[in-house]
Amino acid sequence: MASELKIAAPSGLAIYAIIVSMAGTFAAGTSLEAYDAAHWTDYAVALTEIGAGIYAGDFPALAADSYGILYFRRAGATPAVSDAPAIGAENILWDGAAIGIPATADDVPTAAEIDAELTDAHGTGEWGGSGGAGDGNIPVNHNTGGTDALRVVAGGVGIEGCTIRAYIKADYDAGLRVVKAEAATGDDGRWIEDMMLSAGTYTLTFSAPGYVLADQEVTIVS
Repeated sequence: MASELKIAAPSGLAIYAIIVSMAGTFAAGTSLEAYDAAHWTDYAVALTEIGAGIYAGDFPALAADSYGILYFRRAGATPAVSDAPAIGAENILWDGAAIGIPATADDVPTAAEIDAELTDAHGTGEWGGSGGAGDGNIPVNHNTGGTDALRVVAGGVGIEGCTIRAYIKADYDAGLRVVKAEAATGDDGRWIEDMMLSAGTYTLTFSAPGYVLADQEVTIVS
């Protein structure tokens, strides 16, 4: 692998990454396992400062999937659970050899195909949880929190084909990644379909090939 993990932080720190699958398993070398605090040092992927405050490390040879990356500052001689909280986080798509999944024009689903998949009554997919549009009674979309507040853009341009997933924040923070609802974007970066959520606080993740997009926290009120 080749320095796929990167983060900016103050110079002179000892930084490492913890890699978590969307199923909630932790990467220990090139394998995945259920969380075990005693294996924390096995989970840690060391980063090296390659420039003033820029740290980089290699992503391990894991199976193709989407992964959450949590970056920590090492306080002692070795990585420790007490190094929490994380100083940064991101989600990446991994094709088994590199970030991003190469696609041809024929591989890219149309808006109609995405919409049909999202409205599939079974809609659980590989992520677990309810999937699909959700089973709550409150609509959530790109205008939640204000006009285009959750529109997915890069450099002011909408990102098409981004997958948005909603998790209960408390569960997500604890490493329990159960999808409560899912949506996708059209060619202008706006959501094709509303999520239907219950009142509560959620973490939204955004995944699009070729992009590293920040999670967002939203609070839904009835």
